[in-house]
Amino acid sequence: MGTSNYHVKNTSKVFSIDPDNSVKDCDDFEWESIWENTRENIISILLAIDKDKTNEIQFYEDETIGIADELRSYPSTSIGNLYIPNVILWEDDSGELDPITMDVNLYPHTTSGYYTGFNLDYEIELCDSFGNSNDNLSDAIRQLDYEADIEYGIEDLDLDTEVRHKLFETIEQLTTKLEEVFETHSDSLNVVGSFSDGTTVYEKDT
Repeated sequence: MGTSNYHVKNTSKVFSIDPDNSVKDCDDFEWESIWENTRENIISILLAIDKDKTNEIQFYEDETIGIADELRSYPSTSIGNLYIPNVILWEDDSGELDPITMDVNLYPHTTSGYYTGFNLDYEIELCDSFGNSNDNLSDAIRQLDYEADIEYGIEDLDLDTEVRHKLFETIEQLTTKLEEVFETHSDSLNVVGSFSDGTTVYEKDT
């Protein structure tokens, strides 16, 4: 019975370190150096993005963030939080009510391969100004619509195309930036075959 080497949740490709099994025979010290150097290089770039005041993107390093989709056979360690805070989705013209906002968070992380190497991935967390969090855009908007109706008497916020577009655009901005960083520190693989025994075949992206 085979098993896929990589567990991928959200990235558009498999961002792999060691697609050719080149480090499977490394000793623990060599392996740990590869893992740490990759993480440090990614952190360095993300911190530079954070310091760039021409964009809204912020980042802080944190290896203790829990990865909700972590699997026992594919242990994951967070790198930090790449995020855009307080995305304004609705404002009261009178100024009497607080604006409705959303923090859009990406948690980049390294995930160990089943047999060898590791890959780069991320989780999404959408946190609204009512105190709710979701990892799915549709669920986040549905929750936001419910709270806006109860708290502010605003109906059909979930049908507001501007709200949906603004959130989608913000998520895309973050994911595109993060995958650009991943791509510079990994080999991009595509899945070209999956078999009933669990085996997966990967091919380098060209």
